[in-house]
Amino acid sequence: MESRTFPEPVEPADWSIKDDITEDKNSLVDHLRAKQQMAELPHATHQPRRISDATKTLLEKRRQMKQESKDLIEYSLLCKLIRSQLKADLEEY
Repeated sequence: MESRTFPEPVEPADWSIKDDITEDKNSLVDHLRAKQQMAELPHATHQPRRISDATKTLLEKRRQMKQESKDLIEYSLLCKLIRSQLKADLEEY
C-alpha cells in the first residue's frame, strides 16, 4: 500500500520493525486490524436508501395512472420524470 495513495490511514501508524519477532507480529496484526476497521466505516455522505421518498411517491402515482389508463401524455411525461429522478437518486447514492 502506497502512502501517497492512502496518506491518512498509513502515515499516522508506527510501522517500524521491533526487536522481538512476536512483538513485531502482534504490532503488525494490531495495525492491520485498526486499518480494517477504518476501512469498514460507512461513508459520511452515503444515503441509507437508494430511492428518495419523492421518487417513491412518483412511482406510486404512475402505478395508479397505469391502472386507470386515462391520460397517455401525462403518463408518458410522468415516466420520463421518474427516469430522470431515479438517475439522480442513484448518482447521489
